[in-house]
Amino acid sequence: MSVNNESRREEAGGRRSTDNLRDGESLFLSLVHSIPACFVRKDRDGKIVFVNERFAKLTGTASEDMIGKTVADFYPEQFAIDARREDERVMRSGEVIEDVFDDEVNGKVRYFASRKGPVWNDENEVIGIQTIFWDITEQRLAENALLAEREELRIAKDAADKAKDAADQANRSKSDFLANMSHEIRTPMNAIIGMTDLLLETQLTQTQQEYLSMVQDSGEALLTLINDILDFSKIEAGKFELENSTFDIRDSLGDTMKGLGFRAHDKGLELAIRVDQKIPRHVRGDVGRIRQIVVNLVGNAIKFTDKGEVVLHIEAKEVLDDHVILKFSVIDTGIGIKKEHCSRVFKEFEQADASTTRRFGGTGLGLAISSRLLELMGGRIWVESEIGKGSNFQFELPLTIDHSQPNSQMVQTHINIQGVRVLVVDDNATNRRILKDMLSNWGMQPTTSSGGKAAIQALFDAAEEDDSFQLIISDVNMPNMNGVSMAKEILEKSLIESGSIIMLSSGLRSTDTKDLNALGISQLLLKPAKQSEIYDAIVSSLSASGMAVLAPALPAITNLATTSELQVLLAEDNIVNQKLAIGILQKLGHRVTVAGDGKEALDILQDKEFDLVLMDVQMPEMDGLAATREIRRRESGTSNHVSVVAMTAHAMKGDRENCLDAGMDDYLSKPIRLKEMANKLAELFPGKEKTVEINPDLNDKNDPIQWSEALANVANDESLLCDLLRVFAAETPILMTQAEKAVTENNAKGLSTVAHSLKGSMLFLNPKSALESAQKVEDYAAMGDLDSAKQSLRQLQTQFPTLLNSIELYLDNS
Repeated sequence: MSVNNESRREEAGGRRSTDNLRDGESLFLSLVHSIPACFVRKDRDGKIVFVNERFAKLTGTASEDMIGKTVADFYPEQFAIDARREDERVMRSGEVIEDVFDDEVNGKVRYFASRKGPVWNDENEVIGIQTIFWDITEQRLAENALLAEREELRIAKDAADKAKDAADQANRSKSDFLANMSHEIRTPMNAIIGMTDLLLETQLTQTQQEYLSMVQDSGEALLTLINDILDFSKIEAGKFELENSTFDIRDSLGDTMKGLGFRAHDKGLELAIRVDQKIPRHVRGDVGRIRQIVVNLVGNAIKFTDKGEVVLHIEAKEVLDDHVILKFSVIDTGIGIKKEHCSRVFKEFEQADASTTRRFGGTGLGLAISSRLLELMGGRIWVESEIGKGSNFQFELPLTIDHSQPNSQMVQTHINIQGVRVLVVDDNATNRRILKDMLSNWGMQPTTSSGGKAAIQALFDAAEEDDSFQLIISDVNMPNMNGVSMAKEILEKSLIESGSIIMLSSGLRSTDTKDLNALGISQLLLKPAKQSEIYDAIVSSLSASGMAVLAPALPAITNLATTSELQVLLAEDNIVNQKLAIGILQKLGHRVTVAGDGKEALDILQDKEFDLVLMDVQMPEMDGLAATREIRRRESGTSNHVSVVAMTAHAMKGDRENCLDAGMDDYLSKPIRLKEMANKLAELFPGKEKTVEINPDLNDKNDPIQWSEALANVANDESLLCDLLRVFAAETPILMTQAEKAVTENNAKGLSTVAHSLKGSMLFLNPKSALESAQKVEDYAAMGDLDSAKQSLRQLQTQFPTLLNSIELYLDNS
């Protein structure tokens, strides 16, 4: 009897366990089917063993049809590979992985947060993987669209704000903040651009002039970027304004591409620009926005290309009497875009493939902004692409032809380049084709070679046929035999003179530079080189004797129309801007009194009369607008009227109107330029015209300094030259002592730094021998060759007393 009872208790217990198990399974199923998330369970082989209804609905597949299949049956190959890799990691380590991923749902990208972990059995073994993930698209889009949401909030706030005076005050406060921010950023940039402007008027080597031009272009580009930030909201508001000015399409975009060259070189890519010869040289349009679009497209191409090349091709689709339609193509050999995704890349906050956001970064706004800009300029943009084969982003843009400017692309020289035989050496076929077309259009006779060995053989063959090449244009960075090694062998075999070799490189090692200098090759251009740079290098090479060719100093401005002497009050708080403005005004023959702010300017005006007040807008104590209002208040009821011209670094539209409303007569944007200042004064004071012309002749061939050149380098300002000479005579002996100390301490890095400072101090004087010695000290020290650096320093020490003596004599006679 007891046995039967025990048996019945066991049966009852078994039924309860089964019931509990069923209850547990029911509870589990009820839970996973009701939660607002997707649930997937897989076995160790990655096959699906269970999904909840939400996941089945998301994929559009019945849950029973998914059992026994893998992720690869429903998702792209790469996604499935990445998912399987994570599964193996979970099963191997037993860890739980949290992640965020994206997926395309009904043609739109959705973002999901996921949590993936192992499934254990009773023996504590991992028998599978289970994943739960939920939609976080709204949160992600909120983060990505922060800028757009801020604009919407501003609009909503303005609409809801019924107090007009309060709303106007809020707008004024915002404008003041943006103006102040712009002023603070632009003030140091103005100094950089202004000083670079003055330095570019001095006599420099081609490399120095090129580097400084890049500094100047980068500074201008940064100012443009600041304006872009301030104008962004106006694109959405429909208040965006385009500029319309004349520019050289080849030089402008050539400089833009050169600025991108270093990024391409860092990735081992070839970057090239090809411009149709039928395109007029000077056109009118918004060059800043065109450069912005090109930077965006080429920058994207570099980012998404790991090997190969990126080429900007500009062609004339249609040329009429007064306008031209240009077609721009940015062609890369990058990862490409799926054809079905090509149209969506131009939409705000969209990527062709959302996975690229994780790999490459980016907001998805760049192409959308480019598309909107082109719409405003009457153009259009599209893309042709194929996965794994690269992309071709293209846009068309109508521009007006400026017939008032000369269409000749090259400066006439005494060197006749037509018929000159040129050997072009480059391993990249695109670069060879571009150079060949360019040279042929100039009437030269180019032959191309894909490498150093083939080029040497071509030189031998040409010599045997008594039809030698007169010039070589070669890339430096080539496989098997680089340009430096090729040039060395060519010169050793006397196949051409060193001065007849032009080298192109997107980046040089210091050893390469040393080797090229040792070979006497001075013509070295950074890629992608502009047509004008290549032309100038050709002319210099054909006329050179093998020594370094100095780029001619920019000609002094002569016969510049301006006004007779004016009494000018300059109200400016920034010291550098003061010096720039004073230098420009004094070169134009005017007398200048300086005030540090608006209040000081008013005090000076109380005691003295002036023809003109140049008034900075943003100043401490009292700004230019407030000071001008006070000037006009004092003049009220009298016949007095002093001309007030605003000088401002503000980047916002409407500044001119604000200045005029305050009572100012006109407006000058910083940085102040000599020609702009002269033209503005001629407009304000008609009938007082005069001409500025300075033509000194102080050359002495026996002097280490050509004083006419030195004077031209400071815009023929002898007083400024004397000030600089006094500083030079006081500071450079200290630098020489520091150089000797660095040698004693075997401090190669310190010696290189001091030598660079010495060289920079001498540039405005251009004493060729001393400059060459200082350059050698810097180069050898940078390479760690202290013995050679010491030898060059000793040579510089022997030249220095003569240099200082020449300076002392000049100062004594001034």
